[in-house]
Amino acid sequence: MSCRAYIFGVLVAAAAAAAAVPAAAQSAGRNCPPYGSVRSINGKAPVEVIFLNFTKIPLNITWIDYDGQWRKYQTLAPNAAVTQRTFGTHPWIAVDDKGNCHGRVMYPNPNSRDGGDNRFEIYD
Repeated sequence: MSCRAYIFGVLVAAAAAAAAVPAAAQSAGRNCPPYGSVRSINGKAPVEVIFLNFTKIPLNITWIDYDGQWRKYQTLAPNAAVTQRTFGTHPWIAVDDKGNCHGRVMYPNPNSRDGGDNRFEIYD
């Protein structure tokens, strides 16, 4: 084995070990679902949602992926709104800079007739 192949193998093994931290070893902030307990299921029912931040602080609009990992999409300023394309089985949360969740886990409704089910108002 060449030195280059050995170093590559060591780097791959280190990256795999870092990614393999069990979800139970992580801790979620106040009002947040435990890591890994909520996850996206599929991408078959497209929907558009609106997030409205009625708090006094910026919030990170975060998608919970297929493995239950949190994926920040954008930061929403206080008293601001943003439209996001997503899918009916994709949960979202609003997280502050301290890691605490605001509101609830938000699940889009692809069957909504008036869009009201897909308007997520977030308060303190």
